[in-house]
Amino acid sequence: MAAFACLLASPALGAWPADNDWIPITRASAPLEDVCGDAANAWWDLIGTANDPTVFWVDDGTDLWFRARLAGDPAGTGSWRQFGWGVMIDVDRDPTACDYEYLLYVDGKTDTVTFSENTTPSDPFTSDVPEADLATYDGPLAESGSLDAVNVGWAAAPTDLCDGTLTPVDFYVDWKMPRADFTTHTGLSDLTGLGFAFGTSANAQRFDKDVVGCDGNSGSCDDLCAVAGELDPDVDTDTDTDTDTDTDTDTDADTDTDTDVDSDTDADTDVDTDTNLDDTGSGDLGYYRGGCGCSTGAAGGAGWVAWGLLLVLTSLAARRSSS
Repeated sequence: MAAFACLLASPALGAWPADNDWIPITRASAPLEDVCGDAANAWWDLIGTANDPTVFWVDDGTDLWFRARLAGDPAGTGSWRQFGWGVMIDVDRDPTACDYEYLLYVDGKTDTVTFSENTTPSDPFTSDVPEADLATYDGPLAESGSLDAVNVGWAAAPTDLCDGTLTPVDFYVDWKMPRADFTTHTGLSDLTGLGFAFGTSANAQRFDKDVVGCDGNSGSCDDLCAVAGELDPDVDTDTDTDTDTDTDTDTDADTDTDTDVDSDTDADTDVDTDTNLDDTGSGDLGYYRGGCGCSTGAAGGAGWVAWGLLLVLTSLAARRSSS
């Protein structure tokens, strides 16, 4: 029964990433940063430091998520502030032609998230609008993790990097797309080595307001290769200055033996008791934050269901035997 109670208390599959699930996007192994005040309005102003990075990612196997830190609230009255926030994806990483192939963009004017292809690159990249929308997802104004949040959300960030007051006034904007759609449209299943350039816009799918890593007006930023970051699953996820290393030596050897009264050997119901929640060295970014020690990833959830059923059946068998 305790197993079933634990299952009921576990977060639903596909839940919004928790704050400690987000992994900083890096360049040369250092989190991407951006200065305050290089955009006209705070909700366009991408900000961050080494300790409080600007942009993040999560790949939970179902969705590909991105997060950006802003100096102001991206939420308007009943809708997103115009116009948008996005990430350009450089697939080929050709240093002789620094351009992008795909754009995942939050459109505050239409309350959508679009995944688009840049079939005819041009310079500068900040004003290079993609030619073909490959997929469009609903993106109504909603707080991240709320029931109304679909593919984009906002959240208050626990920082005040620009104003210097004691009250946190920074914000996050989070957005995502299905992992399967990304693979279908790009032909890519491995994100290693891709370049990711983040920016904000007041003119539909152009990064004409701010670009992460470009300390000044976005018009002065003409080299995508100089500002693009990478997805590094081994980077520190607690945003301190230490680099997390994978010290998980748990081999989880099967020492499970028969615990019932018959002569059959029980199926292996042994589960990993490793409590290192900050270990991303394996690249497995499934969620392991369920209550009662539950794993809320898809595989972990199935294991707990099987274990719970086994406990109940064993208990019923024991009661019938005793009666």
